[in-house]
Amino acid sequence: MCITNFTRLSRFLKNKNPQELEELGGTWRPHEFLRIPLFRVIWLAMALMIGLLGTGCAASGSTPGSVEVRVRDHREAIGDFSELWLTFSTVGIHPVGQPRSEGWIELEPTVQRLDLTQYVEGREAVIAQATVETGTYNAIRLSVDEVSGVLTNGQPVEVEVSLGAVALDFQVRDGRTTVLGLDLVVLDLSEHPGQGYELHLREVTVRQSE
Repeated sequence: MCITNFTRLSRFLKNKNPQELEELGGTWRPHEFLRIPLFRVIWLAMALMIGLLGTGCAASGSTPGSVEVRVRDHREAIGDFSELWLTFSTVGIHPVGQPRSEGWIELEPTVQRLDLTQYVEGREAVIAQATVETGTYNAIRLSVDEVSGVLTNGQPVEVEVSLGAVALDFQVRDGRTTVLGLDLVVLDLSEHPGQGYELHLREVTVRQSE
């Protein structure tokens, strides 16, 4: 963008003869130009480039997009609980072109703690909102620091967190909001020896809003 402006200016000056340059307000005196110290020529060239970067780039910048992350429960064993409190750490999204182990953009949760039993039957909670660069992303991950559950009979119970990065292709567009819906599910694995309740991410949906 800015380099294109600089190239256009260079071509413009190159194609002008001395008489045309003089009409534009400049006097073309090659013999005087050669007497200018080299460091001044370099300084003037740098000043010109900085000016172009400051004006051309600002004018051509795109409007950033935004991401909104919501959570809900997919009804499995959530009916066993009177309360199931989740404490969120971060939500990460991963841009295309970066190694999967690097380049994650971490979104700070706007809601750090909620009772998942209140978000069933289509009800959703917005847990993060952020402005990010437009482009293509290919994964999302949810980090949960703590889970605290109470069964309907009043018994406290431990719930193991089993969440990882999920491959997901989605676009963040100029001036629009990309809504990512995280469908969490609590599974009762107590019929297996040594296991109990586990929290999983069942699926992620993507939709665009204005």
